[in-house]
Amino acid sequence: MDRTFKMACMATFTLLVVCLSSCKKDSQNNTTSGKKEFALNAFFKSVDPDKQQFSISAGQYQYVNGANGTNILFLPNSFKKKDGSILSSGTVQVVLQEMLTGPKMILGNAPTVSNGKLLISGGQFWVKAYQNGEELLINPASKPQVSLPALNTQPMLTFIGSRVASDSLVGDSTIVWSPVDSATTPVVVRQDSFGLSYNFHLDSFTYINCDYFYGSGQPLTDVQVVVPAQHVDSNTAVFMYFPTINSVARMYQYNSGTHTFNLGGSYAVPIGLAVKIVVVSTIGTQNYYEIVNVPSVTSGLSVTSTPAPASLSDIQNAINSL
Repeated sequence: MDRTFKMACMATFTLLVVCLSSCKKDSQNNTTSGKKEFALNAFFKSVDPDKQQFSISAGQYQYVNGANGTNILFLPNSFKKKDGSILSSGTVQVVLQEMLTGPKMILGNAPTVSNGKLLISGGQFWVKAYQNGEELLINPASKPQVSLPALNTQPMLTFIGSRVASDSLVGDSTIVWSPVDSATTPVVVRQDSFGLSYNFHLDSFTYINCDYFYGSGQPLTDVQVVVPAQHVDSNTAVFMYFPTINSVARMYQYNSGTHTFNLGGSYAVPIGLAVKIVVVSTIGTQNYYEIVNVPSVTSGLSVTSTPAPASLSDIQNAINSL
């Protein structure tokens, strides 16, 4: 009886372990399968602003001049490896992506919101540096110098950004912006033979935004955009572009019951600003878009959008023309 009892216990224990293991595996699979694929992955990859490639020499004064006016001066000791050693020679590959205007920020899926507030942008860009495939860092003792074209003499700050993946959509992301200490990295406005420019030191190879917080004192409001039922959060992105302040926000919250995108309470936008609402979708193999011009944001603004089928190039051209 003892031997039979022990064998029964062992069989029960083995079955319990198998069941628990199976449940855990199913739970993990459900978690993975429950995360929806972002249908706009291919769209944003196709319309992403150009990443310009430059080859320069370490250990020398070297300029990188972007096609849209971003200029970076690298000093002889600007580059260092992750082990801390300073590069004094060899070829360095620099990759620069300029997103100086709102339309480019939309195409780059790079909204300008920080800590729940809109940023008035003087322009943003993304920059990386490599040697023999190894990603390089900036030597804090010899920071590169940046010059961006400026429209006015408004004092600016620099913000660094990190791209953060979505919790619910595979492939979707946003940029989290953090201000850089103005005491260590001030922005200086200069006028020379090339025109007006913002000038500052580059602290790190990442997303960089030259801007400041919008603070007109105007009341703030949420905005909602109602779309057709088939346009949902996994296949649609809704942006708000404020041309007068060169600022872009994106609506990340979606209500499937009302087919509505909104700001979700994480931030609000000022009443009175003109805004262009840009809706882009990919359903199956077809792309859709609509641009809704709103002369002035009103309290509790609600907009109905019916995106129309369009080619990728037509959508890209329409956004670039905003």
